[in-house]
Amino acid sequence: MDKEYKVLLVDDRTDFSEGFKNEAQHHNILVATRTNYKDMVECLPKIKDKLATIILDIKCLKTPDQEIESEDFLTLALGHLDQNYSHIPRVILTADSARYDFVSKWFSNEKVYRKTTQDISALFECIKNNGEKIDSIKIRHKYRDVFKLFDKQYLSEDTENDLLDLLMNMENKELSQIKKNLSAVRRIQEDVLQTINKINRNIIPDDCLKPNKDIKFHTIHRHLMGNKTRENNYKPTTTTYYDGVIEVFSESIYRVASDNGSHNPYLNPKYTPTKYTVQAVVYGLLDFLLWFERTIN
Repeated sequence: MDKEYKVLLVDDRTDFSEGFKNEAQHHNILVATRTNYKDMVECLPKIKDKLATIILDIKCLKTPDQEIESEDFLTLALGHLDQNYSHIPRVILTADSARYDFVSKWFSNEKVYRKTTQDISALFECIKNNGEKIDSIKIRHKYRDVFKLFDKQYLSEDTENDLLDLLMNMENKELSQIKKNLSAVRRIQEDVLQTINKINRNIIPDDCLKPNKDIKFHTIHRHLMGNKTRENNYKPTTTTYYDGVIEVFSESIYRVASDNGSHNPYLNPKYTPTKYTVQAVVYGLLDFLLWFERTIN
């Protein structure tokens, strides 16, 4: 699977934006577009962790209902990015030769490209190079078989952000971060189980959830494993939805994350969770997410 890079293009010329988007696809670059400053500001919080680059026109609209481009758009946009998203690379893209010279002189710290075939090819390479330096994007590339399920929007953005934070912080040795990580593991697993209930109540029926829609994990676990008990020699008596190692992983993930993240049932344990505890359940969780995708499809 080839690596993909996402960018935000802010340009009020929709004809150019569509052409740019189509060309970028041939380079595995996905382009989100906005035509004005206001919409740029509103969309950035949702996509900031996915962006390899933000691309700005020199002159653009400030609001969707504005008809004439604003001369101070670039100053306004760069100011907002400096204050809130200075970690995201940005470039300036223009078809105006005179303004290209002006911006190159007075905004000498910014990368400026012309809307020419040669410069746009160079821009595509710049975007890829930027993406290879951003930790959140490197994580998404490394685990892209898991992150691609979020493109289908079965799970919430909060869950996607929880997973990204987990993968970026699972080397942390601090006990406070370890507990935070394990709490996130539990939240993700619970969201997966609640989502299955919303999609297919045969797999997880309503009676496996509490009236407030919180999960009853052990009830769900028995149901997914086919209601195996000692009395029936641990043979399933109903449909089995777990597959392979997932039956073991699911319970282990929940018990470790619940007992050491959300709760603290052990009185002064001699062996507290470590970063390896976190890594063990996180990797199990990745398999659990792949099982989720396969199960609902």
